[in-house]
Amino acid sequence: MDTSTRQRPDNENIKEFWVDEENNRVVVGIVEDDKAGQTKKELLSALGEGMVSFVKSDPQDEIKLSATIHGTSKIYKRIDSQYISSSTPAGKMYSASKNMTGVIACGHGYSRSDIIYTGNETRIGIILDHKLITTYGSWNDSSFIGMEYGHSYTGTKNDMITTQTPVVNSNITLRGHYLVTKSAKVTSTNATCTTLIPLISMGNLIKADKPISLGDSGGGAIGGTADGGQTNLIIGINHAANSWDTWLVKGGTVYNGFK
Repeated sequence: MDTSTRQRPDNENIKEFWVDEENNRVVVGIVEDDKAGQTKKELLSALGEGMVSFVKSDPQDEIKLSATIHGTSKIYKRIDSQYISSSTPAGKMYSASKNMTGVIACGHGYSRSDIIYTGNETRIGIILDHKLITTYGSWNDSSFIGMEYGHSYTGTKNDMITTQTPVVNSNITLRGHYLVTKSAKVTSTNATCTTLIPLISMGNLIKADKPISLGDSGGGAIGGTADGGQTNLIIGINHAANSWDTWLVKGGTVYNGFK
């Protein structure tokens, strides 16, 4: 399920609640009034101390949506009332320079400081860093999204950007919110993709023998697993395609741009 609504129960001093999937607990927003202590005691008794935590809520706060995205979700930005630049998130990476874990998406169609929304028009984060440039011969087309409080990237496995490069003829899984998933074979690990308008030649890309669809840009290709199968290794992110092939920015290029 992509999203779960933050709800307000009948208790007057419980403002909202949501599921913290990363820490496997329910988070309850409580208005600190004379009934708060008793409400906390009752919730701890019902759910257990390890299954619930509390945050202080302002009684004037609006109830918001809490969104969870994954490797086949739809994300986009908004200009005025129009939602544009539909794409797909690739996975996560830790940036030491930013001291945080962010979500990776494509760079084209976006700019630094763009606000990112998910398919139900919920604001989920902001682009903190952005690359659309050739560095040391490698084309980088990627964005680093900082997820806002209450939202998360959570798939069936832990999708992490890897610096590993697949070998030619190895099998990978392409992903996107239109495509969903598609098995493909790597045909090159040093491919060049050239656009006509404007005329730009982009090098050191991964090329695969199946196409993605419009809106699948940024989707992360799975090249293997780690941690006993708990982590998907994202070896590249979708950049461009024709009717037969897909070109992907290498995971190592993305990592070096944001590390």
